[in-house]
Amino acid sequence: MVYLSRVLGKMSDLPDFRYHPMCKETKLTNLVFADDLMIFCKGNLKSIARVMEALHHFSDVIGLEANIDKSSMFVAGVDEVTRQNMLKITGFTLGMFPIRYLGLPLTSRKWNKIDCKQLVDKITSKITAYTRQLSYARRLQIIMAVLFSIYNFWSAVFILPQSVVKLVDKKSRDFLWGATEDKKKVNLVAWERVCIPKQYGGLNIKSCCKWNIAAVGKLLWQLARKKDTLWVKWVNSIYIKDKEGIKEINTGCQKQENTPCLRAISICWDLYLRQGK
Repeated sequence: MVYLSRVLGKMSDLPDFRYHPMCKETKLTNLVFADDLMIFCKGNLKSIARVMEALHHFSDVIGLEANIDKSSMFVAGVDEVTRQNMLKITGFTLGMFPIRYLGLPLTSRKWNKIDCKQLVDKITSKITAYTRQLSYARRLQIIMAVLFSIYNFWSAVFILPQSVVKLVDKKSRDFLWGATEDKKKVNLVAWERVCIPKQYGGLNIKSCCKWNIAAVGKLLWQLARKKDTLWVKWVNSIYIKDKEGIKEINTGCQKQENTPCLRAISICWDLYLRQGK
């Protein structure tokens, strides 16, 4: 895949190739993870033709070919004739958002409860698998080792809807005290107290709601420090431009034309400021 990235990089130097409008500043042409590949370019026939030339050259040299049945093209802002011509050139199917990538939903809008259904379903299935009689200590270990790893994977990437994080916390709380849909049980200790560290009298369970805010804090830190990572470079080139400092980052994220994710990060930064006072 390193060779393919080199080929696409050389392709981008050709005069008739145009970058995707959101990738022009960083000169981003592709993202690769294992055998998954995303290629970005402007929605015109010449750029699409150059991309296909690069893929054919890669196949001739390396011997690997793209699986057409698993390949899709996502387009926006082009007329129907151009869209059909691009599909004809590539042989790909027309993709529609949302899609799943690495187990997470990718969409052009803010996540809603339906997008996060798989998260809730995974946690529910894990809880159902441990319906036999367990001690409180064993239930606690399952919450901290199994359930936490599931929602940590999601919350470390995006802001989750409040209805989802509250539902995840409720399912963890009910599982800890042995409550089910058919059998209700009284919570022996308030969930807020259960989630505080052991040295302060809690059980050190990480609340999904608070952990999501903490995970977003890591994103804020990376943006503020401007680490040499691709996503930080991309966010700075598109949304923050030449602004300096976390205050300017917050101002840049609050603009209405920015993505829901960036606006949510801005909201979390305001929350950090209020808690720090």
